[in-house]
Amino acid sequence: MTYKIYPLDLGTFEAMETSNLLYQVNPGVKVRQPILAWLILGGEEPILVDTGGSDEEWAKQYHHGLQRSSEQTIEAQLQKHGVHPDEINIVINTHLHWDHCFQNNKFKNAHFYVQKKELMAAVVPLPTQKGYYETEIAGVIPSWMETFDRMKVVDGDSKLREGIELVHLPGHTVGLQGVLVETKNGPYLIASDTIGVYENWEGNDKLAHIPQGIHWSLEDYFRTFEKMEKLGAKVLPAHDMRVLEHEYYE
Repeated sequence: MTYKIYPLDLGTFEAMETSNLLYQVNPGVKVRQPILAWLILGGEEPILVDTGGSDEEWAKQYHHGLQRSSEQTIEAQLQKHGVHPDEINIVINTHLHWDHCFQNNKFKNAHFYVQKKELMAAVVPLPTQKGYYETEIAGVIPSWMETFDRMKVVDGDSKLREGIELVHLPGHTVGLQGVLVETKNGPYLIASDTIGVYENWEGNDKLAHIPQGIHWSLEDYFRTFEKMEKLGAKVLPAHDMRVLEHEYYE
């Protein structure tokens, strides 16, 4: 079984902090980067990886500004590929930060695959990660919790379907998981925020690979880089405009 991977453009962060994307690189420099999800086609049914962030008002009030046009809604992005949210039975949440799972509740028939360690961390996060999990907003149920009753808990690396594997990649969060997908031209790893932009994986003159500034454990992060090297897959980042230069990956 081989698949095609379609990036979904779910909005734009207008001023992402570079040092959040690349540890200790260009602090204070702001960049414009997308919020991405991924649609995997070619199997028996469509599979969605992540569901994106909130609308503009919510982001402005509780997080930081983003822009999202009518063409960047999850419904519009899926419609481009002839898929309706009600046809999605499998959603893979790479992790439970708000900009990756906020629209889970749009998928009424889906189960949501999430790592056990990620779910535990979302309930009791590190102080530096409370905002990303939305656990510190008085009177607000975190977006990931709205579909708690339909979560399928995964503990470590796991085969989801023939040609699709869930790969535990701790570092950015303790329970982040990537999605390893077999395609016509070899495997791709949807690496989520382990690799926010291509430079995280490509490195610089000091580091072979650069962690994100937002992380749970640097020690885990560097072990994850070693694990990714052994996979031998092409890597797809979570917040890089260059991803959208291709309609699909295969």
